[in-house]
Amino acid sequence: MKIEGTLDGTTGDPTIFSVSVSINGGAARPTVISTDRKKWALTLTGAAAANAALTPGTNSVVATGTDTSGNVGTSAARSFNYEVARALSFSVDPVSTGAITFSPTLGAGGLAVIGRTYTITAVPVANQFFLHWGGTATVTPTGARTGTFTFAVGNTLVANFVESQFVADAVGTYNGILRGDGNYASQANAGLFTATVALNTGAFTGRVILDGASSTIAGVFNNLSNTFSNTNSNGFSYSLEIDVTSPVRRITGTITKRKRGTTTAVIVVDAAQAYNKTTALTPGSIASAYNVAFGVPQDTNPSPLPSQERPHGNGYGVLTVASSDGAAKVVGILADGTAYTSAAFLCRDNTVPLYASFASRTGAICGELAIDHAESASDVLGFDINWYRSEHNGHFYPFGYGTGLTVTAVGGLQSFSLQASLGLTAAPVLAMEGALGVTSKTLAASGTGFASADKTTKLSFSSTGLMSGEFTPAGTANKHVIKGVIVGKGGVGGEAFGYFLTPVLAHEDGTGQGGIITVTP
Repeated sequence: MKIEGTLDGTTGDPTIFSVSVSINGGAARPTVISTDRKKWALTLTGAAAANAALTPGTNSVVATGTDTSGNVGTSAARSFNYEVARALSFSVDPVSTGAITFSPTLGAGGLAVIGRTYTITAVPVANQFFLHWGGTATVTPTGARTGTFTFAVGNTLVANFVESQFVADAVGTYNGILRGDGNYASQANAGLFTATVALNTGAFTGRVILDGASSTIAGVFNNLSNTFSNTNSNGFSYSLEIDVTSPVRRITGTITKRKRGTTTAVIVVDAAQAYNKTTALTPGSIASAYNVAFGVPQDTNPSPLPSQERPHGNGYGVLTVASSDGAAKVVGILADGTAYTSAAFLCRDNTVPLYASFASRTGAICGELAIDHAESASDVLGFDINWYRSEHNGHFYPFGYGTGLTVTAVGGLQSFSLQASLGLTAAPVLAMEGALGVTSKTLAASGTGFASADKTTKLSFSSTGLMSGEFTPAGTANKHVIKGVIVGKGGVGGEAFGYFLTPVLAHEDGTGQGGIITVTP
């Protein structure tokens, strides 16, 4: 080891008699001054170098000069970094289940510098999941795949892996509806949850939609407990659990809303695994188009709304399921004339989450549709579908139904002919019930549609079974709008369900009413 320095002056300094050096505050050691009096040096070899009291890391050197008269000059201090490398023992357990990466990289033969901080990452092989760090090295944090440690002599490092539950058939997208728990049931707490779970690691990214507003979520499901809990910056607390066993494969749990530390809502999560094209699962005959009718809304709250303040007709929608990726969409109109669109993915249990937030967050519909071709009377069923509507300035039911209405749904494959779907071997009968009382009309074919003998009622059907028409009460010129859809099990022998709405009259905003429409063979 050699320590050297320079003396003042360009031609040498004859006044300097000697220079001594102290290492890390130790005893002064004499140096050798060059013949030209410009430099001095201290060379330590053998035992002297070994006893120089250097330590791995930062060391200090103080040089002091003495002139020919014995006067001691001002000391000059410097520091330097002394690196000592030793072998680091590192491994993975079980053998061949993964690897460890180091930053900065280790030297040849796994040499690590004493006192240096390394960033390490555990990299599992396929179907393995990082469990925790072991050995004598102190890794922070111990449970994370990526952590740091400062190397010391004798350190050992072990990356522990375990077989991952997040195999190919259990990962992918999970989606489902969100509902407020118990007293928290409301439009603000209704929505849609989606999460895409990664292969092997259990890491996921997703989205929470509540009352039309979207927030992102990301985390990692623990491979042993299958749980995830966290408080995000958006003010939500998550407590989730994933069950990857077949055929369950669901994410359940709760999302808690808080404001200034006070719980304002608890929201239930129930998301099933969606169609997963990486596992050769295909929707098969499920991938198709369905006509769905929503039954007359029921108000089951402790203080039901007056009859004239809530709709009474059948809303409808067209459900389509794509064979390429299981994307499911419902597009339709509810019984108060509100148009909606719901988009989600077909779940592996053949259910479809149904959630739509209306324009400007004036309402929402939230529930689930189940597709089952084995049902005797329908191909699609839906129960406990919640329909919310806030107070608004529209013509129909402006006070809204903020506490929610409950509807059911029934649907059938759309692949049928109009003649077969309604069984039109005789003149069909249109029945109306609601704001007009009870009225029925026998219809006959008229051009491309149907009409009553007195010409007050007209109906037409699209090639896919959507119904539209009008009814004009006797003695008035006020046409009532009719909308609906044909629902037939397996494409045969069905009925048309829909709604009618009274006309929007000048100076009578907010007084509109509606009712039930059915068309039977």
